[in-house]
Amino acid sequence: MTKILITKEINDKYREKIKALGYDLEILDREGTYDKEKIELALGAQALRHVDFKALPNLVGVFTKSMGVDYLPLDYFAEKGVKVCNNKGAYADPIGEFMVHGLLEMEKESHFFMKNQEEKIWKRPESLGTLMGKTVLFYGTGSLAQAGAKRLLPFGLRLLGFRRQDKPQDPFHEIITQEGLKEALGQADYIIYALPHTEDTVHLLNKETLSLLKKGVKIVNVSRGDIIEEEALIQGLKEGIIGGAVLDVFEKEPLNQDSPLWDLDQVYITPHFSYSSERDEEISYGSIMENLRRYKEKAPLVHEVDTKRGY
Repeated sequence: MTKILITKEINDKYREKIKALGYDLEILDREGTYDKEKIELALGAQALRHVDFKALPNLVGVFTKSMGVDYLPLDYFAEKGVKVCNNKGAYADPIGEFMVHGLLEMEKESHFFMKNQEEKIWKRPESLGTLMGKTVLFYGTGSLAQAGAKRLLPFGLRLLGFRRQDKPQDPFHEIITQEGLKEALGQADYIIYALPHTEDTVHLLNKETLSLLKKGVKIVNVSRGDIIEEEALIQGLKEGIIGGAVLDVFEKEPLNQDSPLWDLDQVYITPHFSYSSERDEEISYGSIMENLRRYKEKAPLVHEVDTKRGY
């Protein structure tokens, strides 16, 4: 019987479902008392970072509940030929909705109204913003960005998508490559970060790129925290270069209570939860269960990650 190492992120309900497929489960523990020699597969999410994969000589594959896999030793897996399959696209719909919600929060002054409601104050701001006729630049054109862009189409926005290859991609009106990025940054009223973590994506927003931004640009980050250099973000917010930010991810999580981001009126903070919906469980386990069935049947796996590229 195939042995699988699972983290405690795999709940009891799905442990039973996995057993019903004919698998034998070993639970990851701090002592490492599981049967390392016989483990063929590993399942979980962030807790997989605590696994000593080099101690699993017969490991064939790692299946994750998460879309991002930057917490895994991908170089080692590439060297050893270990397959990694993520939950690609599974969270696109709720995250796409979150992007729209974030832009509307900033334009419709949600902080202002909620604060006044708590204090029972009847007061209007000078005015409210609108999305109509503005430009949004998506960093990334994958499933998350497509889900957000599709939902923003009815608002009358100009949708730009930044990626390496100059190839049309629905529903974006225009694809931007590195050559046109500087100009696009100067045009964008909104920037949405929705791309995987790689060595090339660290600190895409930094103190140098602040000077390229259109004054008052508003930002949404649903990818990884280190895509934004938080010191530069704070500087940009305080100086008015950045007009607002919806942040679901941070360089260090949980966000430190001493961070100035908590106290800036134009910042909306959520605890890495943009993927959530009432369908959480079904969405989280979809790819894992499909790949476990396929592994038994020796069929091609779904959502296999290119371990050399990182996504």
